[in-house]
Amino acid sequence: MRILKFLVPIMIATLFFAGCDTEPPAPEPVGTIADFFPFHENTLIAFDDPAGPWGSVSYTIYADGNRMQRLTTAGQLRVTEVFEIVDGELRVNYSNDRASGFERMIDKKSDAPMVILKEPLILGNSWGIYVPTFQGVVRGYSTITSVDVEITTPYGVVTAIEVSTEFEHGATSVDFFAKGIGLVQSGFFVPGFEQERGDTRIVQEELEVMTMLRAIEENTAFHVDYFVVFPNDNVDDLDFAYGSFEFMTNNDIRPAFEEFLRNPGDREYGLISDNTTINFIDVSWVPDIDNPQFDMAIVHLDLSEDFVNDMNVGAAYELLLLESIEITLRDFFNARAFILTVDGQPYVLGH
Repeated sequence: MRILKFLVPIMIATLFFAGCDTEPPAPEPVGTIADFFPFHENTLIAFDDPAGPWGSVSYTIYADGNRMQRLTTAGQLRVTEVFEIVDGELRVNYSNDRASGFERMIDKKSDAPMVILKEPLILGNSWGIYVPTFQGVVRGYSTITSVDVEITTPYGVVTAIEVSTEFEHGATSVDFFAKGIGLVQSGFFVPGFEQERGDTRIVQEELEVMTMLRAIEENTAFHVDYFVVFPNDNVDDLDFAYGSFEFMTNNDIRPAFEEFLRNPGDREYGLISDNTTINFIDVSWVPDIDNPQFDMAIVHLDLSEDFVNDMNVGAAYELLLLESIEITLRDFFNARAFILTVDGQPYVLGH
């Protein structure tokens, strides 16, 4: 019995100290990036901007596995972004505010993709981030600062994870992502920053909300407006008309172009014949000669041989027709240059 009495305190002490050395279990992730940033296809997502005159809408133009090309419009601003989920990170591989959004850019990658989210999605997880701007790269540090914050938006009340990014210049941006939805709110604050609003001077110490989720419309097409130019009835100048078409995720844009090139402004004669098909529309980007910090688009239209075989017009009409096609394509794709080929060969005047 003496031996037993001696061993019991030792066992208790051993268990006590062993328990002190045991680390608490790691927190369980609240989900995956795919949960909190789903690639909504055929879905229009609308946001309000409480600080601005208008909101914005986002639409998945192309989706391919773990990559997505998204178009966001706000007034006259159009931004195309390419997202990728890879190695436990949500990255913005490419961004362009001069593209139409319908060029297939889903494979493009910049030299330094921007990390938006990083797994594991747990409180305190952090990662470095840098954002390209006209003045250069701005560096910062992102941290998951909450995993269950309640956000009230025009869409409704949602529970979200909060990602705070502190930048080297002192500003902090805050983004909120909800499971099954994606981004639901974003904003920023600059401690001590002052600004005037009418007769009131405000010292910004709290988050200024810039984006709030308003609506999610599933099974919806993206409405696309276009501008088409064509020879006038006197064949001495150009006329124009406006139209629109509907675009769903991963659609081929060529049928829409064939339709309004065949029937510009409901005219008897189109820019291409009924038999003519578009082999491809390719948009490439090269440094802009006038503004080297920007890229300029070159749009290349390749038509089937029927474009030549079915043409039965005079020289004046042919010149105006070619000019009309060029202006229409350049306007739609915001391109500085245009190339026309027929079955891969340069188009030759005189048909």
